[in-house]
Amino acid sequence: MQIKLKIDGRDASPNNAGNAVEDAILAKVKEQMTQKLSNLRCPDHNQAPKPEFEGDSLKNLRIQIRACCGWMREEAQRVLNQK
Repeated sequence: MQIKLKIDGRDASPNNAGNAVEDAILAKVKEQMTQKLSNLRCPDHNQAPKPEFEGDSLKNLRIQIRACCGWMREEAQRVLNQK
């Protein structure tokens, strides 16, 4: 019997299903974080914070928030920490 999997619209086999699931989770994390920050703007500088992602797996994912000032960075962190 041959099993075919599609995870997040991408073909996956039983041998690489774990990688496909992790890739889908990683993409969703990036998407949700970017979406949460999309409506923020610094009232002083009229700049939006920008999340920067480094790493290609959940284990080595590093996230930095680039912001125009400390207040905006703190506000971005507050928004990201909300449930």
